[in-house]
Amino acid sequence: MIVLSTISILCSIFDRTGTVYLFLARLWCRLWLFFSGVKLNVIGKEHVQPDATYVVVSNHASYFDIPTLLLGLPIKKVRIVAKASLGKIPFFGWSMAMGDFILIQRGAHRDALKSLAQAIDKLKQGKSVVIFADGTRSLDGSIQPFKRGAFVVAEKAGVPILPVTILGSYKIMHRNTALISPGEITLVIDKPIAVQGKSADELLKASHEVIVSNYQKFISKGMTA
Repeated sequence: MIVLSTISILCSIFDRTGTVYLFLARLWCRLWLFFSGVKLNVIGKEHVQPDATYVVVSNHASYFDIPTLLLGLPIKKVRIVAKASLGKIPFFGWSMAMGDFILIQRGAHRDALKSLAQAIDKLKQGKSVVIFADGTRSLDGSIQPFKRGAFVVAEKAGVPILPVTILGSYKIMHRNTALISPGEITLVIDKPIAVQGKSADELLKASHEVIVSNYQKFISKGMTA
């Protein structure tokens, strides 16, 4: 995986389209899940057009959310908004920082605005953008209140929102541990939400309701957060 990360860094320098970089990133994610004993299930792929552009919003509970979304989303061009500190992780983080990811400094208002502008620019280039709508990992695996940033981006870019519920990642590796517990992660992809005629607050409410509904639905069937 160190070799793949190194190659990804080199590709980010010479492959300005990010195509090869994304291929290698997804391969890295596949290996990460495999060696961690994590099985990935994806429900709702039929709701996605691979060539379309979306603002993907999801809940956030674990470091495993990024690799599962990169690997599980059937979208050809996708980038992720992540906290800047991840870019300091040797090899994996360095490749993120050198690649086409958007790294945001938490708590820095000006930097946050710059990152949102970068996200809008990626969308205009035809690249989908993944934003963790709750802003940080949940302390207990539950769905947290959403922040407005993702929905302002979608509204300004005129791009539909793709709501995704992540289940199982908290149990595998939650916020207060560095230990990995093998298991299953499920992505539930719901129907895209059109942004036309809706405010950012209305989009936030609609997305939160969908993600919470799917969370409760599958938790009631015995899945874990």
